[in-house]
Amino acid sequence: MLREIHEGDYVVVKNLPDPQHFAIVKVVGGYSFEDPDIGYGHVLPAEIINTFHKYSQVVESRSPFISALDREQHPIRRTRQHHQTVIDLVKSDPTAEEKDKPEPFKGKIERLRQSLLTHIDDMLRKNLSDSGTEKLVLEMLRRDGMEVLWNAGAGEKGADILWNAQLGYGLDSKIAVQVKMHWDNDNDTTGIDQLVRAFGSHQVQAGLLVTMANKLGPDLQRRLEDVQKVHNIRVLYGVELYKRLLELVADSNLEIT
Repeated sequence: MLREIHEGDYVVVKNLPDPQHFAIVKVVGGYSFEDPDIGYGHVLPAEIINTFHKYSQVVESRSPFISALDREQHPIRRTRQHHQTVIDLVKSDPTAEEKDKPEPFKGKIERLRQSLLTHIDDMLRKNLSDSGTEKLVLEMLRRDGMEVLWNAGAGEKGADILWNAQLGYGLDSKIAVQVKMHWDNDNDTTGIDQLVRAFGSHQVQAGLLVTMANKLGPDLQRRLEDVQKVHNIRVLYGVELYKRLLELVADSNLEIT
């Protein structure tokens, strides 16, 4: 193995400086055996690039690499199979705390949560149509205990979904919901305009725009702020929306109608 490693290669050395760490070294010379300074041993000159705790924040997300490192029986691991991971770690510039301390459990769970939210974003993009997205939001509201009616279609008059919210003491409030299958940065004001129409057409007291985007653009922000001076309207999007949808799809007891 030593003869197959060449000058300029990166090598991962496990258990250095202790069993919970590993080092990435760069080979700076060729293999030799006859070196009187160290008693004629096997020599592969290298310099240490960095050391990392196996379960630190900067490493933990690369679990296949760590699993392979844990399985390795020898202290030196060649990096061809995980070449890109090693290159990324070499190029990273973590603080001492980021690379030397295990990631706290709370932080690990939050990172896993964020990963799941990103995954559901990707799956929704690939699998849902406009009408499918509206139905998914309808089921989300029903799961949250809301009395909702799917109203989408040619005669919707500004509301894809109508929602009767019970306030108690015999009082209720009618809410219009508009669903938009917009992704990434939503800068389209159409949904807000439709909700404004719903206030007159359906005599609603509030409006909710649900957009699949993770960010609101400046035009949409300005339009929302102007309309909120007159109407009770808010926007559900990004992480807040995806958390609710993740709970919905993970609920094995839920019967989708």
